[in-house]
Amino acid sequence: MIPNISGIDLLPELRQRGVNLPVVFLTSHPQPANEKLAFERGALDFIDKTRGVEILARRLRLVAKSGKPAANSEAAAPIVCCELVLSPTTYRACWKERDVGLTVGEYDIVHLLVSNVGCCQAYRAIYDLQYYEGFVAGQGAQGYRTNVRSSINRIRKKFCKLDPTFAEIQNSTAHGYRWRGLTVTAE
Repeated sequence: MIPNISGIDLLPELRQRGVNLPVVFLTSHPQPANEKLAFERGALDFIDKTRGVEILARRLRLVAKSGKPAANSEAAAPIVCCELVLSPTTYRACWKERDVGLTVGEYDIVHLLVSNVGCCQAYRAIYDLQYYEGFVAGQGAQGYRTNVRSSINRIRKKFCKLDPTFAEIQNSTAHGYRWRGLTVTAE
């Protein structure tokens, strides 16, 4: 309840001003429409206050863990895959020399796919990367698939905004996703 503006409306303004810190919404208004809008605008996570301190602490640890710079110089070298350049030290992705504007969580998904170029990454592996191994959310035992599809759709939209012909992230029906690029190099 920020005066004069909602947190969801503030987020794009921060991004436009170059503030790319990870953002986690802690809310007492967990409606799906709010959650969808928060993620579309770049939130890393959206947590209902009623989930409790333990869940909040786990999710914030994940944000802090994924926001740390790479530990060694090899991991810090930019990763190049065709038109994509990933910078592990800043968690930035550039497509055709333009910043894609990925959140830290979205960057981690793209990094996973590019690091395993051509190989399908299971829905569960992508979901575990976003949260933690064994975490369950959504409807039913397979609810995590919906969350992964939503994340991939947000990522694709960001790439397509820069390049309408973008088609590097491919779905393997019932299995997961892969990055179709041909070569990956560390500069």
